[in-house]
Amino acid sequence: LNEKEGKTSVSWSDNMEIPFLARPIMFIMGINTSKMDAMMGLDFEKGLANIKKISEQNSKPIEITEIELQEIVYLGIRHKTTIAEIMKPDFYATNFGKIMAALEGSETISTGPPVAIYYSFNEEDSTTEIVPAIPVMDTNLKFEDMELITIPNGKAIKAAYYGPYNESVSAHYALDAYAKKMDFKIGLVVEEYANDPTLVNSPEEILTNIYYYVID
Repeated sequence: LNEKEGKTSVSWSDNMEIPFLARPIMFIMGINTSKMDAMMGLDFEKGLANIKKISEQNSKPIEITEIELQEIVYLGIRHKTTIAEIMKPDFYATNFGKIMAALEGSETISTGPPVAIYYSFNEEDSTTEIVPAIPVMDTNLKFEDMELITIPNGKAIKAAYYGPYNESVSAHYALDAYAKKMDFKIGLVVEEYANDPTLVNSPEEILTNIYYYVID
């Protein structure tokens, strides 16, 4: 990576040592520089295209705002699991489905969009403690394997991210950088899935509100 005048050029190469005894075999098989270029060229092109996509996604300006959040009560299902598990497509659908099914049999209704409450996200050992949840008004709800979580009013920093869920990491980077700049200590992290992805015209219209709660 070479940065110059606000731009970064990317050079990507592959180097290997060919043992002396392997050279006659490569000669017999007709493997030369041109053939190696043809064999590896598609991988390089695909990789560079992915780098371009990620860098352009991360370069989109993400506005960070400081807000005061009111107390809110959630009904959720707690998981202490692996990051790989929560990345599976059916993880959230299954959990939100269970919560909605439970609420259908009660007199209460949800009061807002579903969320994921992160208590921890450890990239070193690839584990997380997460609660997929739905906001509710009734604080007396009791369902097996579910819990009520009350998050008190307090200060938070917020990013409104438009785009596919699996590309929202750029918003998290922006929030983390802002927190460090302002010397904020961060507690809970909440992702709010503000609209239904099945009702938008394109993935770029999917809205995720991300809140980093600030600890006083």
